[in-house]
Amino acid sequence: MKYREVLSGTATYFKKQRIRVKLMLALVPSVVLILTITGYITCLVSNSFLKEAIKRTVTLNTLAVAHEIELVFEKVLKDMNLIHKAYVEGEDLVKTYQNFAIINGFPYAEIGIFSTKNKSCSFLTSFSNENVRCFSANELQYIKPNPSGIFFKYINSEISADYFTEVVEVIYPSLEGQLQHGPIPVFRIYKPIVDKQGVISTVIVVGIPAGVIKRILSLYNSEESPLYGYARTPEPRFLYFFDLDGWILFGAQQNPQQEKSFSLDLAFRGLSGSFGRPFFREAFRPNREHVEFWNMVEGIKKMQCGVFTFYQELEGSRVRECYTGYAPIRLEGKQVVAGVSYFDRSRLEIFAGYKHVDVMFILTLSSIVLAVLIILLISRVLTRPILELVDAVNKIKGVDSISTIEIQDSDYETDLLKDAINQLLLKIQEQVREIEIRDKHILKTALMEKVDFDDLSHGSAKEDLIPEIVGNSSAIMKVKEEAVMASNVDADILIVGETGTGKQLLAEAIHRLSPRRHGPFVSINCGALDENLLLDTLFGHKKGAFTEARTDRKGAFLSANGGTLFLDEIACASLKVQQALLTALSLKKIKPLGSDEEVDVDVKVIAATNQDLRKLVEEKAFREDLYYRLNVISITIPPLRERKEDLPLLIWNFMERFKGVMGRENIGLSQGAYNALLSYDWPGNVRELEHCIKRAIAMAKGEVIKIEDLPIQDMGVNKLFNVVMDSSDNEINVTVPKLNKRQRVLLNLLMQKGEITRSEYQELMGDNLPSRTAIYDLQQLVSLGLIEKIGKGPATRYRLIRVK
Repeated sequence: MKYREVLSGTATYFKKQRIRVKLMLALVPSVVLILTITGYITCLVSNSFLKEAIKRTVTLNTLAVAHEIELVFEKVLKDMNLIHKAYVEGEDLVKTYQNFAIINGFPYAEIGIFSTKNKSCSFLTSFSNENVRCFSANELQYIKPNPSGIFFKYINSEISADYFTEVVEVIYPSLEGQLQHGPIPVFRIYKPIVDKQGVISTVIVVGIPAGVIKRILSLYNSEESPLYGYARTPEPRFLYFFDLDGWILFGAQQNPQQEKSFSLDLAFRGLSGSFGRPFFREAFRPNREHVEFWNMVEGIKKMQCGVFTFYQELEGSRVRECYTGYAPIRLEGKQVVAGVSYFDRSRLEIFAGYKHVDVMFILTLSSIVLAVLIILLISRVLTRPILELVDAVNKIKGVDSISTIEIQDSDYETDLLKDAINQLLLKIQEQVREIEIRDKHILKTALMEKVDFDDLSHGSAKEDLIPEIVGNSSAIMKVKEEAVMASNVDADILIVGETGTGKQLLAEAIHRLSPRRHGPFVSINCGALDENLLLDTLFGHKKGAFTEARTDRKGAFLSANGGTLFLDEIACASLKVQQALLTALSLKKIKPLGSDEEVDVDVKVIAATNQDLRKLVEEKAFREDLYYRLNVISITIPPLRERKEDLPLLIWNFMERFKGVMGRENIGLSQGAYNALLSYDWPGNVRELEHCIKRAIAMAKGEVIKIEDLPIQDMGVNKLFNVVMDSSDNEINVTVPKLNKRQRVLLNLLMQKGEITRSEYQELMGDNLPSRTAIYDLQQLVSLGLIEKIGKGPATRYRLIRVK
């Protein structure tokens, strides 16, 4: 039953498609399927040949490394014959040792010769070509491991091979016999010399620095390799050297020019086994569970070379398939002493696969494009009228661009569809006009309603120590907290703020809260007096100090003694006045003009400025030392535009203050005027807002302050508030300002819930949202006509206005 339903649904879907779609659904999948099968088969064939090519490359690289090491060993065997000849002929072995280093390009770690006939021993080591040390037979016991042990094994016929090799970490003694040099990795080769009677008469040992072999491995694993012919991808590749017992001794360095520790982390990556063997701590031997490795060791013993593959996940590699080549290292081509293995990962198969996919993709895409072009050419004539109709509809971008659609040379069916769309567009235009008229009426009514300040009058009852500074925003509360703390400290204070932010009110509040509250508060405006008059006002003078000095004058410092001196516009003081102020503040003493005696003063100075004193200091217009003297405690009052959440409380405060003073107790503020006041940036800050409301109350013609009652021309409300009065039909058009994130969340919630209270709104927002901020958000949405206010006092609810 379900199978039939699926078939029926597919058939219905196919019938509803256009002609071009039906052709595409039939032809394009068939083309793609044929090309996919063909591509898969060709990919399998080419991949098999790629694998064989990679195996041959790995084999070539492994055999080349083994051959290079065998050449070194061949040279060592020749040098052994020369050592025996020099010993027999009584030549200087030290000189022979040094000549080997010059000829070979590297010094041997050690050479030695043991004779059974005269029971003598000559053993030489060197850590530099100039410094060669000779060891006596008794001193050999301090070399670990002692090379004489192999000598005795040859003498006792415990070893019968033509050569004996071992890789050990050797520790050499100092002159005093104490161990100090090493451990040094050394590849030792022992060669017995047989006399005419077939008896071993001499055993020669040469120690090759393991670094020589390591450099060969590193060279062939780098870009400097003789076999390097093209750039390789950055896959982990490494060569390693192992003995016939399966111990991995060392691997290739990434940089052949660097001598580093013989770390085998690359060699046994992904393997489990044992670390360290006697006299070679860094050796590693995999466990027997790694069958491929031990098969490789057995093959080396049989002088076999080859390549095997296995799969392994390796960190930093994108390839799982690993190719491992191996080859034996022989002495004189007949005795295997060790083996090398080359571990290679190649992305060539991946890249070839990608390239194959690319080619097949291009081929498939070209076939699809060709089929589609043919289908489009066939169906274009049939579908052109409908496409023109769709294009005409798509050109309608908004309500304002709605117009009837006209199409030339259309067929009968297209004309029917065009007429139906035009009728729908006419109905939409009519409904949009009705909505616009209804919205304008709602907005006009909302803007003319009187603002209800009940929420503000019943706001937070938290005690405010500085009621002179009206506001409850986080910014102004921070200023109040700083002022309260500063009032308890007997230190000079610098108040910074724009004109009209209330710097003097804050200074008076600090004085009122300070321990000096019972002392005088003296205010001086430094910008209103010239230099001489300001000096006289601050420090006073004695009778007769100048022509007009008919009596003594105390000056501001003495008048404020025991209290607070407020210096407004301190930046306007001249450098001479600044110098005098600095002296007075530093010494707590002043000298009135005409007096020879200094007078002690006890004054707390509060300075205020609306300028950037740091910039004035840089311009040499204000003394740096005075700036740091005044800036013991600095309080910055933010401008009103940065704390607009305080505007509702400020507006209500000024309305309540001035309507009583002017005898207009019943006057109120319309929503339109309230919205305009909230939208303005107030460059003159609180003082400008105060004067604006004071003037509006005085000049309002009715009992409600409207937008036209505000000093629009003076404030630029037309531009800044986006409020425009239309005198022709007395309609008000308002561009709604951007809502903050909290208000957008609230509107989305109201679309589901319908209504909310102020306390619920605060809980919803969290983060201890202040009541004043919540009231500001809600009042703004009410003034914009987006929500309506129901009830009064704590039970007030706010409901979303829905257009019917």
